[in-house]
Amino acid sequence: MKKFLRIFLALLLLLVAFLFWYKWHFSMDRVSAWQKGNPQSTGRVLIATQGSDFKDAVTGQLADTLAKGGYFVQVADVDTLPSINPAEWDAIAILHTWELWQPPKVIAGYFDSHPPMEKLVVLTTSGDSHYHIDGVDAITCASLMEDAPQKADEMYRRIEEILTKDKR
Repeated sequence: MKKFLRIFLALLLLLVAFLFWYKWHFSMDRVSAWQKGNPQSTGRVLIATQGSDFKDAVTGQLADTLAKGGYFVQVADVDTLPSINPAEWDAIAILHTWELWQPPKVIAGYFDSHPPMEKLVVLTTSGDSHYHIDGVDAITCASLMEDAPQKADEMYRRIEEILTKDKR
């Protein structure tokens, strides 16, 4: 019985150590808020993101392209989503990663209180590039730096479609 208990405790300790390593190694950085473009612009876009080299590259290119197109862009950390009023934005882009086989709690909570809407564009990253929240039409990918320009362009096309929908 003592041998079984030692083996169980050793396995439990290994599992806890793995979970701490996984969280430390794959957790996302916080993002400082910033904005680009004219705040008086008719097209207002919120980009809520997590911090990583890949997401920073996509966010930077996306914000540059939107601002050059005459839109106002506000970038914020995904942790601020609960305080965001979707009615204040013409389009909302969310970039997040899949952590421990699920979306971050703040993302899941946001979709629980704000069902997917027409003004939403989501990019979800995961190791195998296929995970996304059920019922959310998301762009999915792995965080490969060489794919960042293409993913930023794809997000831009979707946002541009949302912003020009009423003008057609």
